[in-house]
Amino acid sequence: MKLLPTSSDFLTGIQLKDNRIALAGRVFIPINKSAAKNINSPRHNIAFLVLIDKNGNFR
Repeated sequence: MKLLPTSSDFLTGIQLKDNRIALAGRVFIPINKSAAKNINSPRHNIAFLVLIDKNGNFR
């Protein structure tokens, strides 16, 4: 994992009552913001949520 600058994974998805789809996952972001040092930097594991409507648009 330390060789990738960032990566993300969708872990689950569910259809909501209003027919939107909620996708939840995580993003691994380098702790060190310096471009020269972020390849070997440890990662933050940050949760994220994407909502998709019936047309495939997301927020």
